[in-house]
Amino acid sequence: MAVSLSTWLFDHLSEKEMARAVSRLDFENIEISGEQWQKKWKWERLVRETGRRRIRIRSVHCGHHEVSEEEWTERRFAKYHRDLYRMIGQRAPADAAPERVIVVEHLPGDPGKAERWLAILRELANENGLCLSVENVPNTAFEKSTDGRRWLGNGIGFTFDPAHAAYLNLDPLGFGPHLDHLVNVHVYDVDDLIGLGLGDWLPIGLGKIPWPKLFRAFRRARYGGPFTIELTASRFRHVLRLYERMRCSLKKMKQYQHLFSGGAVVEDVENLVAQISKNAVMRNARFFKKS
Repeated sequence: MAVSLSTWLFDHLSEKEMARAVSRLDFENIEISGEQWQKKWKWERLVRETGRRRIRIRSVHCGHHEVSEEEWTERRFAKYHRDLYRMIGQRAPADAAPERVIVVEHLPGDPGKAERWLAILRELANENGLCLSVENVPNTAFEKSTDGRRWLGNGIGFTFDPAHAAYLNLDPLGFGPHLDHLVNVHVYDVDDLIGLGLGDWLPIGLGKIPWPKLFRAFRRARYGGPFTIELTASRFRHVLRLYERMRCSLKKMKQYQHLFSGGAVVEDVENLVAQISKNAVMRNARFFKKS
């Protein structure tokens, strides 16, 4: 198994600073992601800076959050992705072989449009040697359909985000039939309890996602792809502030007592939250060991 880090955690940094931060945490794999990352970063610099530190770009989140679904014409959609996929395919690090770089896409809400878009994306991914995947996202054709498997197969893989299922009160374990097509897993936790809910984008173990059971399911499915940790520092800062105010009154937070000294909150939240999450994933890695 490979543990990967989403660059969303560091999307406020330059390409060089981001690569340095990832390397300092001893991550060898990343998913390029972030709020409108295509506008903030240059792909050539990403490849150069990550290559210098022997960090592999395992996946690229191509969610086009800067444009609403209604603004896309089919022609505009095709041109955008033709340019994007060609860029990723031509300049992807050579050491990514034999695995193809995974591109993560969101389907539109309209099933007819989703079919047409997928046909375009499948052709472009094949042309550029990329692994196309669809993520389960609320309010998209994938989540609206009675069986998300209709969108998978024939060159289309599955990026599974268990937290997205939890948002809709769906059992993440109910996605077992989709795991034959699994190529990427987004790893974080969500706690949406009313009142004291900690929110989302949390290190696993702080929310309601049954991660140990999911890791067992991934092992049964013989999944060998990346586990991509997705986090934001702002959410964990909220957790730390809440913890400081309540002073250990939440049982699930007791494992973080060592982070505080004299009531002071840890400053280097980005590094802290990434390391905590990596350790949690590696603890679950025991489910991949032979019994």
